[in-house]
Amino acid sequence: MQNTIFVLLFITIVNIFACSGEKSPETVNEYYSHVSNKLYAEVDIEKANELIAEADQKFAEDASWQKWSKRFRRDISVIGKSAPPALELSWLANKSDIDTQSGTLLIVFWELWCPHCKREVPVLDALYQEYHPKGLQMVGLTRLSRNISTTKVKDFISAEKVTYPIAKTGSASSQYFSVSGIPDAVVLHNGKVVWKGNPKALPTDKLAQWVGQ
Repeated sequence: MQNTIFVLLFITIVNIFACSGEKSPETVNEYYSHVSNKLYAEVDIEKANELIAEADQKFAEDASWQKWSKRFRRDISVIGKSAPPALELSWLANKSDIDTQSGTLLIVFWELWCPHCKREVPVLDALYQEYHPKGLQMVGLTRLSRNISTTKVKDFISAEKVTYPIAKTGSASSQYFSVSGIPDAVVLHNGKVVWKGNPKALPTDKLAQWVGQ
């Protein structure tokens, strides 16, 4: 009887810890969700790398996972990288002194022909208006690709009443930060890359911490 009680107690304790812990991912989509959360929301690079390594073994033949894995690893490879001394900038609107070596700087890569980029503009502008008074620097960079003219970009900026700085840049900036798709964003803090990913996934709680440091 006593042994039975101990066994039942042990099972109960195990179940409690199992329920309170984080469920291990099993499917490709679950791994994608877990890695995204660790990498972009929590900025837990060590755990993100562990999950990616697990999934790389489990889904070595899965094309969708291999594509995601490549993107995750590309973003991770930039984190911790030193910021360039300066950015290649040709101002289109709201010219500002951009300091890559101190404070917190949010760089957003975008193009006017990209509908996802355009949808993020009002959100980013609201973010800038909230955090710029607290010290956030921000710049939107475009290469004016696909024959988009300077005039079209300026008309869009005016129509949307964008308040954050926007400039034309060359391929060097995109290459330096391993930008292969847009929209994309990088956060620099005191001269180091601390975050990289789609601006839609930018964790505002982390951003507030970096700005406040």
